[in-house]
Amino acid sequence: METIRKIIPFEIWQSEWLLRWLHEQSREGWELENISGNVATFKPTTHINLVYGLFSFASNTKEDMAQLKKMGPYLRKQMLQVEYEADGWSCVTEWQDLFVMQRSRFDAVPPPPIPDELTKQRKQSRSKTLGVTFTLLLLMGNLWMNHDTYPHILWLVFMGLMALAFAGGLLYLPHVLGKQKDDVRPRDVSQEDYHHHLQHAKALFLLKSAVLAGNIIGLLAQLVDISARILS
Repeated sequence: METIRKIIPFEIWQSEWLLRWLHEQSREGWELENISGNVATFKPTTHINLVYGLFSFASNTKEDMAQLKKMGPYLRKQMLQVEYEADGWSCVTEWQDLFVMQRSRFDAVPPPPIPDELTKQRKQSRSKTLGVTFTLLLLMGNLWMNHDTYPHILWLVFMGLMALAFAGGLLYLPHVLGKQKDDVRPRDVSQEDYHHHLQHAKALFLLKSAVLAGNIIGLLAQLVDISARILS
């Protein structure tokens, strides 16, 4: 069976936009099969307008913690999956601390809210982005101070790529530092507004990826510097 893989353009805490994105994939003839990291695998489908839901199996309350301690994580996840499936959902895959499920009945019970989980993921995303951007700045500073140890052309390549990545980070930071609240419900927006938001999300994903790539280039530059010092 032919499958395709697509990079998920939204963060996990942007759950409403993520669910709208999965729904739109079904309208294009693709049904979710699996999620690994930030990549979703889809298989062909003749069913359109599939509805997905996110269900947490993390422990957010004292009752959840007590149940987890009593049953263990594996049995608790099994129990929750059976409960959600009895409410009219079928499990497609797991993603981090969430079940990604597909509605199997029109009278399915809506997914319970997961605000604590999403808030946690949002804070983690913000701190990671700030961290890698600051690290990239330090790597650029170190590269600048030790430019004599690099061949001139190689130094220009490293510095140019890292500067572009840092510029991407500066463009992304206002989004990270903002309140990051959606004023509209993604399920209710028009197709035109949805595609506009999707293109914006893809651009932000590229900027964030550029910062990570800049860090990798910076680490590679450090290895070149260390090798040059050892050989000299």
